[in-house]
Amino acid sequence: MSGILEVVVAGLPPALRLPFVLHEVEEMKIRDIAGDLSLNPITVKTRLFRARRQLRAALEQKLQGEFSSIFPFNGACCAHMADTVIARLVSKDEL
Repeated sequence: MSGILEVVVAGLPPALRLPFVLHEVEEMKIRDIAGDLSLNPITVKTRLFRARRQLRAALEQKLQGEFSSIFPFNGACCAHMADTVIARLVSKDEL
């Protein structure tokens, strides 16, 4: 997983990657990042938001299909679980 994260972070544009790494890896505060990069703190927040959004999209694309193979849909198991939850909810309402 760390290899995948490294690849997607490296794929960010430099203007988004640097604030993201400084904030998430180096644990710098937004105002310190803004000062070091000569940016407005709001700009840093915006870049962090955009970086996270792009990372999420890249991870979803890279992992597409992976989760379904890890957690395959099992109709009978899901139906049993749903029935169990509903039965418990009904029994709580009767108390």
